[in-house]
Amino acid sequence: MSITRLSQLCEQFVKCECKSSKLFTKNIAYAWWVSSDSIKITYRDGAAAKSSKCAIGIKGTGANVARKCNCDANDRKWREDNSLLTNKTHLPVKHLRFGDTDLDHEEGDNCRDILFMEPIPNKVITGHVIKILELPYEGECHVMCYMEPDCVSINVRPSYGGKYKCELNNATADVDQLTVVQEVADSYYRAIENPCDSNPCYNGGTCQAGFTNKGFRCICPSAFQGIECEAVKSCSELRIIHPEAKSGNYVIDPDGDGGLMPYNVTCNMTDKNGVGVTVISHDSESRTLVDGCDPEGCYSREIVYTGASFPQLASLTNVSLHCEQQFKFECFHVRMYKNRDFAWWVSRDSMNMTYWNGSVFNPRKCACGMDNSCQQRANNNNKINYCNCDMNDNTWREDTGLLTNKLHLPVKQLKFGDSGTAKNNVNEHGYHTLGKFKCYGKH
Repeated sequence: MSITRLSQLCEQFVKCECKSSKLFTKNIAYAWWVSSDSIKITYRDGAAAKSSKCAIGIKGTGANVARKCNCDANDRKWREDNSLLTNKTHLPVKHLRFGDTDLDHEEGDNCRDILFMEPIPNKVITGHVIKILELPYEGECHVMCYMEPDCVSINVRPSYGGKYKCELNNATADVDQLTVVQEVADSYYRAIENPCDSNPCYNGGTCQAGFTNKGFRCICPSAFQGIECEAVKSCSELRIIHPEAKSGNYVIDPDGDGGLMPYNVTCNMTDKNGVGVTVISHDSESRTLVDGCDPEGCYSREIVYTGASFPQLASLTNVSLHCEQQFKFECFHVRMYKNRDFAWWVSRDSMNMTYWNGSVFNPRKCACGMDNSCQQRANNNNKINYCNCDMNDNTWREDTGLLTNKLHLPVKQLKFGDSGTAKNNVNEHGYHTLGKFKCYGKH
């Protein structure tokens, strides 16, 4: 290029930010740049054309002096390598190439690889300019486009004082698209290869060309965290795809293309050792009175889950390793199972369930009945209580349990009885509390 021949010194700055993404190891180059005359170059600083080293490798500093680049630490920490290229026979940079970003946890998000197409003379694209610059050299406009993640094309024309007007655009266009391409003398329009033209990002995500091994990346709205801004199947899948994801509200789609609509959930990223717990709220989480109803199951409480139907919740259980729901019943002179079935819960597929803990179907047993720790009368005549509430006395008691059989969950309905007025005019009553529905682990 004439400018390099006429200049005593030339330079160009390159920065790569990386996480678990190598540049060089042993004799393998995962990254290189292409010179102005299309030569593959592996050095990353100064003018040492065969060094295959970044600045820290040349100086003997950095994450490990034995490594050629900071990025070669290849760990899950964000690192960076900065380079000032000064060999003017190779400058300016024509093309950047990066690899080792194929796994979910490998990210070189700020390492961009773009290829400019042939310029179209006397044409400019209009209506898509995102930045206007006055630059001393024509070639700098290409560099500015590389450094602006949303830039996919440039308009270049002479300006005053020997400078150049550089317009960075967030769209590309064919020459025959006359609505956006205009004829302007002494200018040219130049686009990069743009995979974002096919709109690969879903749910309002912004596509940026030149990133990752796919050739693009998607900048997603906060609720959508899939690679292409699709809804993830669960919070546990979100944790795998984005280990840095914070607790909050997200959209999930457990059945994918199965026909059920995505829905909003809360992701707890600290519970269960940070595996990513999907949490569904409902309208019956508060302590709720049960009274004035004596026959078996005469009290009924329908559970309405926030933003999701039972088929949608069933699809969540299908993609999760574990699901659970906490239950508590406080009772005053109210029986659960003594002599007959006074209480049960209804599964998501409308089956009556009389177990109140764990995942194994043990009919007419609460949690204390599983380990024989229920309260018993001194003279029980061999009639064993399998729930604390079956003491049926004038003392406040409670039965609690953690339901874990995901084939039955979540709870659809709660049923209680024996909460009227006893023979001795005792006001029989109780309180039920049902916890949020939680699922975690990737099936």
